[in-house]
Amino acid sequence: MLAIVVRNSGLLRGLFTDDHLHDLGKLLLGFSCFWIYIWFSQYMLIWYTNMPEETSYYLLRTSGPWGPIMVVNILLNWVVPFFMCPFR
Repeated sequence: MLAIVVRNSGLLRGLFTDDHLHDLGKLLLGFSCFWIYIWFSQYMLIWYTNMPEETSYYLLRTSGPWGPIMVVNILLNWVVPFFMCPFR
């Protein structure tokens, strides 16, 4: 967002092009996919081992007031960047 503001302000006119924004979008997509990969790997490992001391973390995060926050976190950190990234 900061890159778009700086670009529209004209401070870096001629130095900051559409290609730079596209590269930033690809970087955002890469980090988002890496984040969901790490998150899902941890979730799958804890679910598969079924260790009570580890599963309590996800029980707290998926129930009560944390449940909607977890869903919003997944949506904002993976779904939105994945579908907002323009493909050339």
